[in-house]
This record gives sequence, structure tokens and C-alpha cells, in this order.
Amino acid sequence: MRTRQYSKSLSVALPQEHFDLIKRITDEKHISMAEWVRDAVASALNNINREEDYM
Repeated sequence: MRTRQYSKSLSVALPQEHFDLIKRITDEKHISMAEWVRDAVASALNNINREEDYM
């Protein structure tokens, strides 16, 4: 049996231009929009953690 990798879902509304840009990027990289958003969130959280380490 496969274990669940992601357990929480989140819906967000984006401006049309952001959605279109993410769609174009993910189409070019052949990844899902969800994967791109998860990576963006992880990157933002890592940046916050690094900033807190310097305080």
C-alpha cells in the first residue's frame, strides 16, 4: 500500500497574470502547478528560517 505523501489541501485565488505565468513555467518544465507551488512555499519558508538564524 502506498503511503500518503501530502495530507493537507489548500486552495488559493491568484491574480490571472500570476496563474498564467505559473502555468507557462510548469508547462515548460513538465511539472504540475501543485509541485511548483509546493516548491515555492518550501523556498519561502527556508528563506524565513535563514533570516531568523541571523537575528
